[in-house]
Amino acid sequence: MNIIVAYRNGEPISAQLASNLGDTGVALLVANSKKGLTSGASYLVWWKACIAAKNAGMKKYDLGGIDKENNPGVYQFKSQIARQESFNIGTFETYSCFRVKIMWRTSEKVYNLIKR
Repeated sequence: MNIIVAYRNGEPISAQLASNLGDTGVALLVANSKKGLTSGASYLVWWKACIAAKNAGMKKYDLGGIDKENNPGVYQFKSQIARQESFNIGTFETYSCFRVKIMWRTSEKVYNLIKR
């Protein structure tokens, strides 16, 4: 896991938690303040995350999904930072053991409760 934080005048304004597994880096959590968005710090944090993934031997960096109609700001950001857009058929889950499956399902339920 990589945690990258951008500061301005000692204040955190942009942050990302990323995972580098297999051959793909993936952003798990991204947060920005207004200053982070307006100053371009969010671009810097994504760039640093991509460089860290490359240095860790990752061949790709997954920026996650985009929705041009419902989230135009994120669409604009990701379309500017990515070299090419790719499409996948969907998400499939598989678990190495029953405990891992229970852990992820529980984490997902807690996340959904917090999100509300």
